[in-house]
Amino acid sequence: MATQELSGALSSTDHEGTAPIERLRVQVARLEESLRIQREARDADLATMRDLSIPEAKRAEAEGSFQSAAWEILSLQGQIREYKAVQAAAVSYQTHARHAAKLAAKAEIGHDLLAVDIRAWELAEDYMASARATLTKAGRLDLIEVAS
Repeated sequence: MATQELSGALSSTDHEGTAPIERLRVQVARLEESLRIQREARDADLATMRDLSIPEAKRAEAEGSFQSAAWEILSLQGQIREYKAVQAAAVSYQTHARHAAKLAAKAEIGHDLLAVDIRAWELAEDYMASARATLTKAGRLDLIEVAS
């Protein structure tokens, strides 16, 4: 479910000419701002609930609002974690793809690769596979297909 929200939210906020990973950063910033606002609302509701001079009906209303804000905060925190994981995977893939490409080019023109270079190439491929799996799960292969 969160993955569908991730894909939908990102596609609905895309801006022409903005790199996909930058759009992801913007979305994370928006979610973090929403989280800050929800926390402020929750804190205000908590203060109202604790103030015994306020009528019981108002305090009960604040308690319901407090619960709603608490659930929204949990949801936003989960979305932020997911967005950041996708962002990290995309950056990792791009970084390791560049490194692997450099080593492949070096091997292609006939340079002998040291054992350490070969191992680095293997590790880069492993990291790329891991990042690709994360992006596939999130439905965000576009972050590496476009940039690759």
